[in-house]
Amino acid sequence: MKTTKLIALLALLLCATASFAQTFLGSGNSTDPYLLKSSNEWEALAKQVAEGKNFQNQFFRLSADIDTKGIQVGSLERPFCGVFDGDNHTLTFTVGDDTGDNNAKAPTAPFGCLRGAIVRHVKTTGTVFTDNAQNGGIAVCIDDAGASRGTQLVDCRSDITFFILNKGTLTTGGLIGKINSNVTVKPVLENCVFTGTFGGWVKRMGGLVGLSEVDITFKNCMFDPVQADEQGNATFVNLAKGAKATFEDCYCTRYLETKQGLCVFNKVNLPQGCTYEMVEEPFAQFDGKPYWKSGDRVKLSVPEGTKFDHWTANRDKGVFISDPWRKDGEHVLQDVDGPIHLYISEKSIPEGNVHTVHGVKFRYLNKSDYHYYVSDETRKAK
Repeated sequence: MKTTKLIALLALLLCATASFAQTFLGSGNSTDPYLLKSSNEWEALAKQVAEGKNFQNQFFRLSADIDTKGIQVGSLERPFCGVFDGDNHTLTFTVGDDTGDNNAKAPTAPFGCLRGAIVRHVKTTGTVFTDNAQNGGIAVCIDDAGASRGTQLVDCRSDITFFILNKGTLTTGGLIGKINSNVTVKPVLENCVFTGTFGGWVKRMGGLVGLSEVDITFKNCMFDPVQADEQGNATFVNLAKGAKATFEDCYCTRYLETKQGLCVFNKVNLPQGCTYEMVEEPFAQFDGKPYWKSGDRVKLSVPEGTKFDHWTANRDKGVFISDPWRKDGEHVLQDVDGPIHLYISEKSIPEGNVHTVHGVKFRYLNKSDYHYYVSDETRKAK
């Protein structure tokens, strides 16, 4: 009898293994990972994790872009613990719609929870309409309780658009919603970028991580949002009491209220007909886009007859050019903390004034130096 039961149990295990092997191509090891290429296979992965298979020390790789249909892999109770390589493919993750009738009620992200996992070379896109406070572009949370290694995100990108209708305390991040306190090894985000949008009620949002309850390291990361409110939010991460963040070569194109990293820019917006040329080589590059920093020089080319009687700045669209018409037409960018803009009007400014607007300092030269010229020749003539 015992022998019969043992044979039956082994048969069940073999059937389960065979069934799983039929679900995905590959063996699940580092040289022959399980391959995902369709929405159905993503759903199958979600189902297996929900049933308790965490895939610790097993490997997955995307072999095509996938529409996830808004299906989430894993949860705090049933985390994903494996190695997931996107191979630079894109996961489309869309939940809800602009009617507000189908908003997400639960914490929302492509992965519900990561534990001792490695997620790399993944891109996510889509739109999330949610009534919940905890959301992420990659995962709702990291909870490394009992894990032998800290969760790592490497070379991950998200341009997800969030519309959040929860007026409570948010733990929403461009990549990770929350990192819980019960970890054994410090989590690391390396070469990760957020280029999406935070809309709706967005307070205590983090550009990459909504809230970290533990020490965290960011390496070579970028926060370059389409839209993100400054007030009450952190450029990279909100930190719980006692937690610390380490930033190594991390940049943003605008600071939020909690300033973190170094602010850089990738374009200068000029009036119609005006052009510019950067003098220095780019300070940094992400996804093939060049970025420059405060202090870098720019040469302007402006059509003859353009008036430079006033250089103005405001919170969102500011002038970040100092000393108009310096030697050789070069200008120095300074105090960069947002998009670079140059606007021209005809309003007169008393000569010699130095103005500071929203932390941006720039000098007006004597009126005789800035009046209707566009080149050394025309300037001297004036």
